[in-house]
Amino acid sequence: IDARDANNEPVIVAGRLTVDLPRVTTLHQNAPNPFNPKTTIYFDLASKGPVALKIYGVDGRLVRTLVNEELTVGRYTAVWNGTDDTGRRLASGTYLLRLQVLEKVQTRKMLLLK
Repeated sequence: IDARDANNEPVIVAGRLTVDLPRVTTLHQNAPNPFNPKTTIYFDLASKGPVALKIYGVDGRLVRTLVNEELTVGRYTAVWNGTDDTGRRLASGTYLLRLQVLEKVQTRKMLLLK
């Protein structure tokens, strides 16, 4: 860090920078929920690995893939605008949000209202 005082003189800054990394992989509830037209999805990764964040209809059909890649440890957000993988607006209803990291799978319900 290049710190300077009011006279633009260099200032030495001592200390240690810490980053609060997640210790547990967690899929948080989306917000807002219910939502229209978009919602934000939050998830924490405690380990590096392949991540799949997908949205399914209650009938089990895949409607949207938001993330399908290897990610590192950290906190992430994804935004879903209520469309499928082709860009078509989906009907009001309940959708299932599924996070898979390695063998661990977590699911949350989301409600799209129009």
